[in-house]
Amino acid sequence: MLQKLHHPNIVEFQDAFKRKGNLFLVFEFVDKNLLELIEEHPKGLDPNLIKNIIYQLCKAIHYLHQQKIIHRDIKPENLLITKNYETKLCDFGFARLVSGNSEKLTDYVATRWYRAPELLISQGEYGTEVDYWAIGCIMGELVDGNPLFPGENELDQIHCIQKVLGNLTEKQQEIFYSNPIYQGKNLLNITKPETLERRYFGKLNKQAINFMKGLLEIDPKKRLNGNNVFHHPYFNKLVINDNSLSKQINIQNELNIENNKDKKENKINTRNEIDKLNTNITGQSNQILKIKIIQANHKINNNDENNKKDKNKYTK
Repeated sequence: MLQKLHHPNIVEFQDAFKRKGNLFLVFEFVDKNLLELIEEHPKGLDPNLIKNIIYQLCKAIHYLHQQKIIHRDIKPENLLITKNYETKLCDFGFARLVSGNSEKLTDYVATRWYRAPELLISQGEYGTEVDYWAIGCIMGELVDGNPLFPGENELDQIHCIQKVLGNLTEKQQEIFYSNPIYQGKNLLNITKPETLERRYFGKLNKQAINFMKGLLEIDPKKRLNGNNVFHHPYFNKLVINDNSLSKQINIQNELNIENNKDKKENKINTRNEIDKLNTNITGQSNQILKIKIIQANHKINNNDENNKKDKNKYTK
């Protein structure tokens, strides 16, 4: 599977070899994972960086789904981040090919905090929508550094989801109570959920909240997925498309350089204008000075002529 995957937001498989009976897989080197980045920023990441990371993750998942592959274990540890903030999905241990037919899939996949409701309650009935739910969970964690649904077990995980988003659908409730795993257990009856708006008030704008709500739709049939993800207004003002945030930074630096260049040129032009003005003023001053000197010389000459006349007068 790994040999067939080629995408800038999926870690690149390079080689495989055996040594002493063990199989070793070689991948491209990436500096750190997303969990480490979150730990470096416990109060959350910059909104533009969050948007960039989520966009790249959506691109990776969309590519996988086009290849009929479901990842099923999207979490911060499985997202690698380069120094330039390029995001690369890794760890395909739970990934598998899906035919699109109604087939039973393993329930025990994905780290608990990032499991969709249909994964938690079902008996193998779920689809690619579970990957988009995990993206929504990660987005929330990037905002404030805290897991969105930190359940301690499967039932508590469902309760965490209910407290924020509200009750499960009627069909999901039926599946829950028919599942022998939850025999004797009860769902919460939530009348006033916390909501994502309250949870991230002042931290995300309306478009970002709306996008996250689309990813965290309890009903998988209504969940935001596929090409619809990229048509959402949340990505309208994305500065870059497929590359790293460093491109955005470089673009900004280039703009700053151009602005500084323009300012410098304007400053030079202004200085040139001032120099020309000074030259003109100096020229005009010199002309005035020359006129004054000529006038003074003329006055001196007149005085000399008068003195000569007076001298001749007295000598006579």
